Amino acid sequence: FSTKVTSDGKYAYCTDITKKTPNGLKMTLVEAQDAGLTYIIENGYPNKTFTGNSDKDYYITQTAVWWYLDDTTGSSNLSNSFKTNGSDPHGFRKYIKQLVQNNKARKAN
Repeated sequence: FSTKVTSDGKYAYCTDITKKTPNGLKMTLVEAQDAGLTYIIENGYPNKTFTGNSDKDYYITQTAVWWYLDDTTGSSNLSNSFKTNGSDPHGFRKYIKQLVQNNKARKAN
């Protein structure tokens, strides 16, 4: 798992877990994402912290992006086991799930 930072110091998040980590590559923004992804990024790391640890908070936000995309696009970035009762030794699932659910609740209102 790798944290991705843009040349101007902003954090970037991957939308496809199957892609290789683009360490050291120059990339350009192709298109803006939907409001749901914007919400997760605005309410995730680095704008908000969940654990007080930047690496863990980045992981939580990145995983919420994948979970949200699974729910809205039918992708399969994360297994059902991961989302329900699979091993969660660090207790991150509750933060990830809350970020995704808060986004869905916002969209429903």
